[in-house]
Amino acid sequence: MILTVTVNPSVDMTLFVNELHLHDTNRVARVEVDAGGKGVNLSRMAAKLGAKTAATGFLGGETGLTVQSSLEQVGAECEFVWLQEATRTNIQIEDGSQEPPTSLNAKGPHIDSSEWAELKNIVARRAKSANWVCMGGSIPPGLPPTAWVELADCCPHSQLLIDADGESMRVALETARLSLIKPNRDEAERLLDTKLETEEDIACVVRELQGRMKGPSAIAILSLGADGAALCDGTTVWRGTSAPIEAVSTIGSGDSLLGGFLTAKLRGLPLEECLRWGLAAGAATATTNGSQLGSLSVTQLLVDRTEVRRVS
Repeated sequence: MILTVTVNPSVDMTLFVNELHLHDTNRVARVEVDAGGKGVNLSRMAAKLGAKTAATGFLGGETGLTVQSSLEQVGAECEFVWLQEATRTNIQIEDGSQEPPTSLNAKGPHIDSSEWAELKNIVARRAKSANWVCMGGSIPPGLPPTAWVELADCCPHSQLLIDADGESMRVALETARLSLIKPNRDEAERLLDTKLETEEDIACVVRELQGRMKGPSAIAILSLGADGAALCDGTTVWRGTSAPIEAVSTIGSGDSLLGGFLTAKLRGLPLEECLRWGLAAGAATATTNGSQLGSLSVTQLLVDRTEVRRVS
């Protein structure tokens, strides 16, 4: 079972425009609204692919009900801490180009000490029946940069995934017993203060990321958007190339990659096949509009068109 923890989920409102003109009036062609947050998306995708998953974190207000409903619709279990303040709304602007969307992300509600303690109790109890505990996203006001480490301490017997950015990720990588991380290109460059320019750079960076991890059988995945991903398990580097698709929106693709990867891992597939499923799930989501996620049928179609090769 996959348990996801999203401490700062959102409702994502995606605005589609033909072109984005700053400091001017823009006509919106259409609007899409869906749930957001790394753990929320991971659970939604894993459930779509047939995995058993449960989601927890903080929710509040009508926007919180929207997030919970999106999880329940695909069969994910929910046990959230409910807040007085509403779950945040984030705005993504898709401008018709091949570039990533412009994102306007709110801070999120403030979390007090009693709410934080309640979530840690839920995570500790739920983790006892979870193969994987997956945490990620931004840290809301009221929580320290050590939040992921504190939650990791609640799960001494589970395999841990943290997918985050900035100081909270740096602290977790240095301190927590992690089994899986998945920075994207920009996050890895910031984390290691380097630039990824060549295939050799990619292989070296994914090896260095894996080498910094403290968990047993640790795996580092470096996601590269349309260029696929690289994976290192400490002995081998695998390089995956996504199936050729016509990308519509990349929102949620990285979370879908993890949903596909972990679903395949729970089925006992070899590591290279897990990466293949992850890339296929990420690509399936990239074919959808806004913050929608890919389907099982499209993922299955793309698996055989996804290339994974051993590079070292």
